[in-house]
Amino acid sequence: MDKIYIAIPYSSVNKEESFRLSNKIAAEQYKMGNIVYAPVSHSHPIAIQEGLPGGFEFWEKIDFEFIRWADYVLVIKMEGWKESKGVQKEIAYCRMVLKKPVHLLDLETRILTEDITNE
Repeated sequence: MDKIYIAIPYSSVNKEESFRLSNKIAAEQYKMGNIVYAPVSHSHPIAIQEGLPGGFEFWEKIDFEFIRWADYVLVIKMEGWKESKGVQKEIAYCRMVLKKPVHLLDLETRILTEDITNE
């Protein structure tokens, strides 16, 4: 059983699409017996209902706490993941500060790259 932090673009893409995809991947991980924190899945409804900002600057300290908790970060390879400032900061924090692995999930093949050092 792994503790997984799911990183996915949010503020620079269609938020509802990101939310649904995050939920789908989180559910798949739950079915595999893993424990997941998916910030978009867990925070999107609260942010929408209460008018909270969607940008990473607001959520950074919360997200970094959960990255510390996680065994690794799972990056969802959806359009915009390389350009997402939030995803890139999550990757950098996980790898450079915490020295934890980062995995990349291809959506079409569901192939998981064990470490994206050279991505």
